[in-house]
Amino acid sequence: MNAQFGVIVERDRDLRIVRPIGELDISTVGELATVVERECSSQADLVVDLRGLSFLDCAGLRILLYARALENSNGSSLRLIPGPAMVQRGLDLTGLHHHFRFIPSTGLRPGPSLSATRSWFAGGPRHGLVSVKNTWLFL
Repeated sequence: MNAQFGVIVERDRDLRIVRPIGELDISTVGELATVVERECSSQADLVVDLRGLSFLDCAGLRILLYARALENSNGSSLRLIPGPAMVQRGLDLTGLHHHFRFIPSTGLRPGPSLSATRSWFAGGPRHGLVSVKNTWLFL
């Protein structure tokens, strides 16, 4: 699969929003695992926004289950924002959709208390990534 993959993390005191972008597969899952482990080390709830994914394989499903286990172990919660049909299909076919709480994306836009603090892409920095008022734009 294509190595164009990135992660955007938005943080405030009680919430972390992780937005993987691109193809989440065996070759890119390590980048998301690093972010998930770091963000789950806090007591904040975690939201993983799947809308930016164009592909999700079994390695991607495994990291979502891992995030759920980490959040449960520290007393926090994990919620998912549903992704494109192809991404949701993988969750449905495996029956894993029953293991997650899905929420709508409304109300999770960056506000004064949420700030996009990190972004990186596999294989080095991506050209055309711009931060404007706590929102990352891909040009």
